[in-house]
Amino acid sequence: MFLLRPTRPCLTCGEPIPIERTPTALLPALGWRPYEVGRLRPPCGHVHAAVAYPAAAVPGWWTFLPLVGTGPRAAVVPAPRPDGLDFWAAAPGMGAAIEQDTDLQAIMATLQAELGHIRSLSDSEACRLCGVRAPLTEEHAPSRAAGNAGLIFGGRIDDAATKATGRVTWTDDVPAPDGATVQTLCAPCNKTSGRRYNPAYVALVKAAEPLARPANAGTHCQIGVVNRPLVAKQALTTLVATSQPGLTTRYRHLRDFLERPGSRGHLAPLRLWCHLVANPGAWYTGIAATVNREQRIGHLVASFAFWPLGWLLTTDQAAVQGAADVSDWLEIGKHSTPVMVALPCQWRVTPYPIDFRSPNEVRRGSWPGHQGRVHPG
Repeated sequence: MFLLRPTRPCLTCGEPIPIERTPTALLPALGWRPYEVGRLRPPCGHVHAAVAYPAAAVPGWWTFLPLVGTGPRAAVVPAPRPDGLDFWAAAPGMGAAIEQDTDLQAIMATLQAELGHIRSLSDSEACRLCGVRAPLTEEHAPSRAAGNAGLIFGGRIDDAATKATGRVTWTDDVPAPDGATVQTLCAPCNKTSGRRYNPAYVALVKAAEPLARPANAGTHCQIGVVNRPLVAKQALTTLVATSQPGLTTRYRHLRDFLERPGSRGHLAPLRLWCHLVANPGAWYTGIAATVNREQRIGHLVASFAFWPLGWLLTTDQAAVQGAADVSDWLEIGKHSTPVMVALPCQWRVTPYPIDFRSPNEVRRGSWPGHQGRVHPG
C-alpha cells in the first residue's frame, strides 16, 4: 500500500513538492532551529527562504513554511540602470501596477535622489562613522558578547545576477565560522564604540533573551534597561556600520553623538526604534527606500535585527507601527539603576526592514498592513 504525501506548489515553477515534517529532536541534525529562517531546496531545485514552524494538529512536529516573496519571482524590476542596482520589492503580481503608478514613482524618485546624495558624500574606503579614509578593521555586528558568535549561515542579494535576470537573486548560503562581521569602521572607532557602549548593550541583550519568544509576538514586554543612552549609541553604531557610506556625513549630529560618549541631545530629524525579536535569526538591510502604497507615503529606513533585539533608523518623522520610539534615550544621562521600558515583540522572518508579519501571514501572502500590530494590554 502506498500513502500519498501532502504537497504544495513550488512558488517559482508551480511543480508539486512534498510538505516535509520532522520531529523536534531531529531539527538540529537537519541544520534548523524552531522559528529560525533558513533555505529550503525542494526537488525542483528552486531555492526559497523558509521558517521552521509547528505542524498543524501534530504536537512535537515541525514543518518548513516557504516565505512568500522570497523566491526568484519575488520582485519585478525595471530595466537595470547604469548608476546602480535599483528595483522594487513587492507582493507577487503587484510589480506591474506599481510601475504604472506615477505618484508612487515620483515618491520613490525623491527617496532615491536622497539616498544617492547620501552615498555621494563618502565612499567604501572611508570609515562609515568618522568619515576618515583609513584602514578598516573587521568587526562583529553586533558583538560576540551580544550573541554573534559561532557558525552561522548567511546570504545576500547577488547584484550581478539580479541585474542580469531582472529578478531578485540571492547567493547560496555562505558559512561564517565565527559570527557575522563587517569591515566598515576604522580601528579607533571600532575600539571606542566597543569599549564605551557595548557593555550596556550586552546587558540589554541578556535581559531581553527570556522575553524574545514566539509566545510574546504581538505583545508589549516590560524590560529593565540600564544606561539607555549607551545602548542607543551602540545600536546606532551598528546601524551606521551596516549601512551605505555617507550617513554620518549627511547627518553630522549623528557622528557627533557617536564620537563623543558624553554628548546628549535630540536625534531629529532621525528617529531610532527598538523591538524584541520573537524568532532566532538576523537581518541587515542597509538604508532602504520604502513606500506604503495605501497611504501614498515613503521614507528611508535602515534596520538590523539580531535576536533578541531589532532596531530601525528612520530619516524623518514617519512612525513605525510595531516598534518603540527610543530616540529620547540620547537625551538623558547614564544610569546604573534599571528603568522599566515597554518594548513590542515582533516576528522578523523576511528581509524587509519594517515587515513584522508572522510566518503564517507570510505563507498566506497577506502583504497589505504588513507593519506590526501590538495587542493592547
